[in-house]
Amino acid sequence: MKLHLGCGNRKINGFVNVDIQPDPAVDVIADITKLPFEKNSANLVYSCCVIEHLGLNDKLSFFRHISWKDALRHWHDVLKPGGEIYISTSNFEAVCEEYLKNKNLSQLLGITIGGQKNEEDLHGMLFDYKILSEGLQEVGFEDVEKYNWWEFEPFTNDPEYDDFSAAYLPHLDKENGRLMTLNLKGKKKE
Repeated sequence: MKLHLGCGNRKINGFVNVDIQPDPAVDVIADITKLPFEKNSANLVYSCCVIEHLGLNDKLSFFRHISWKDALRHWHDVLKPGGEIYISTSNFEAVCEEYLKNKNLSQLLGITIGGQKNEEDLHGMLFDYKILSEGLQEVGFEDVEKYNWWEFEPFTNDPEYDDFSAAYLPHLDKENGRLMTLNLKGKKKE
């Protein structure tokens, strides 16, 4: 079983598409911090632009009393030994570089604070490579490294598939633009 967590309106064929909001693309309506799947049941977990919606710690009721590291632990539990996690999130380093270059904060608001279209569409955490890679390792993932979105299964299997893991500024300028997401993968120890 392959899980696509926080899928929104982006369905990946061959994955169980999970989101808290109902949508035709959603296979299972569930809170991604309380997945209705058995431990050691998934081969792969994919989370695109979701983990930043959780908080730094578990003290804020605003973020359902769970930290981003607690969510990673939960996803780790759901994965089978040897299973892989792919996480894409807003890259704070790229945001800073883009702001310093262009001084256009308005184009960076959605990346930093969320789109704020509903109560789940708010960000409670910022990430760079160091924080996210260390968090993945802390909860038990190994072989943590960056991955290229264009080599990841949803993109290689479906040339029409697109999501925020391939978000560039200027928008859609994948040849000359700046990739605004941090894409990391890791493996659960066997």
